[in-house]
Formats: sequence, C-alpha cells, structure tokens
Amino acid sequence: MSIRHNQGWLDYWSSGQKSGPSSCLPAGSDAIQNSQQSIWREYGRKLPKKASVLDLATGDGAVLKMIRRHRPDLRLVGIDASPTLPAAPKGIKLKPGISMKQLSFKSESFDAITSRFGFEYAGNKQSVDEITRVLRRRGSFLFIIHHRDGPVVRFNMIRRAALQWVVHEQRLIEKAMEFTLNPLTVKLPVPDLFRAAVGIASDLHPQSTASAELSQAIWLTLRNRNNGPIGSAQGALLELKRRVEGELQRLDDLERAACGEESVTQYQRWFETRGFSVKKITDHDGVDPAPYCWILKGYREP
Repeated sequence: MSIRHNQGWLDYWSSGQKSGPSSCLPAGSDAIQNSQQSIWREYGRKLPKKASVLDLATGDGAVLKMIRRHRPDLRLVGIDASPTLPAAPKGIKLKPGISMKQLSFKSESFDAITSRFGFEYAGNKQSVDEITRVLRRRGSFLFIIHHRDGPVVRFNMIRRAALQWVVHEQRLIEKAMEFTLNPLTVKLPVPDLFRAAVGIASDLHPQSTASAELSQAIWLTLRNRNNGPIGSAQGALLELKRRVEGELQRLDDLERAACGEESVTQYQRWFETRGFSVKKITDHDGVDPAPYCWILKGYREP
C-alpha cells in the first residue's frame, strides 16, 4: 500500500516535532521507548565496523540517533519524503524530499537499512526494489512496523475521533469563523457554546486531550479577537483549520499503513523473492496485551 506524502506530515516535521511520547505514542509509553532502544542498540551492535546505514522515513533521525549512541563509527544517513525536516543530530545526515520509491543513491551503497514506523507508508514492490538495489550483498535490514491492533494505533485512532468531534460533528471552527465574519458581532460576547465545548470535550473523550485542547484554542481565539489587527482572528482560525485537517490526514495515513499479519507476510514474500532471508516477529511493551509493532528482519544473501 502506497500512501502519498501530505500537508499533515510537512506540518508535523516543519513545526520541529520530535519523535516520542509527545508525538504519536500514547502517554506513559516509556515501555515502548525502552523496547525500541533495546532493539536498535542490539541491531547496531552487530553491524560491521564503519558500516553505512540508511534510515527510511527518518523524520528527526531518532532511530539513527539511538544507533549512534552505541556505534559512533557508523556512517548514518536518513531520508524522508517531507521537503522540510528538523536539524540533523550530530554525526547524522538527513536528506529531505526523497521517496522510498526512488532512492537517490548508487546501487549497493549501504550495509544496513532501517525504518521505524515508516516502511509501511510506502509498502509497495517499487520501494522493495529500491531497497534491494541500494543494499549491499550480505547487507541487512530491520523495520519496525505499526501493528494494526496495537496500542500505538489505538491511541492515535482515539485522538482522531476526538479531533473529528470538534471539526466535523460540532463544526466549531466553521461556527467560529462565521461568528468573526459577521460585523454585527464585534462587540458581542463569545457565545457560551464555545466555552461549554471545552468541558463537554473533556467528558466525551477522557482518553485524549485533543478535543478539549482544540476547543479551548478556538474559544481563546474568539475571546481575544478584538485585541489584534482586524482579521487576525479569522487568520488564526484558518491556520488552525489547516493544521487540524493536516493532522487528520496524517492519522488517516496511519490507519491505512498499519499492518495485520497478511500485509507483513506479503512484505516478507516480496523480499524473499529478491534473494533475502526474512523473519517476522511481534514485539510487546510489557504493559498492553496487544503487540505494538511487527519487526521485519532481512539478510541479503551473497
């Protein structure tokens, strides 16, 4: 399954977002973070001296940073389809605007290829062909892939439902824009429905703060609408709408990319037909009974 890059991901990285519990992982997700650090530490430890590593859909380079902590001798490069990425961590090169379907590297350029919650967003034979092309003989890959039934996807689907309640069910941004565009409302108090929505959102979505935070942002924009230049409130609401719609697109992408066993098995077969020895396993965080990810490991035969 191939998922196009969209504005939601551009906003996500251009805003300086960092990987971790504050981004796409559920609150209290230290167990997931610790699990991933262990996975990447062990994988990096086994790589040849001064090996070259390519990280797919790298974002802020978090995977490479974890590997470098224990293997500073490695040559670490990350690529991402987003045209804008955060500043690269020390000792790591990040290359924006590069698709997994068209890797801008010479054949057999890397000893290892990694991906954390990224490979599945391309998930097609063209990306598998490109990975095969740029990976050296006896090279390996390790991909951590979203598990469709796991806590990470579940957390983000709860967040999406909370945002949809504000934007689509209650139409709060749309109603706020209508209120600010009416010249007769300039000196009127903000309607009670906007402030009330903050409390209602908290009650309806106790597992996510997203709906309450968004409702409060809308209410505060309206409350302060006369404190700035004419039209500033409308501009703020338009920007808020653009970012929320981008976030909803990003969460839709996540739902489409997350994998059940049939999808991961298909990826395994694609690599095996290209000369790889491949294993797939699941990993748990030790807290949630459902696995949070699939781990796909491959070794390219000589």
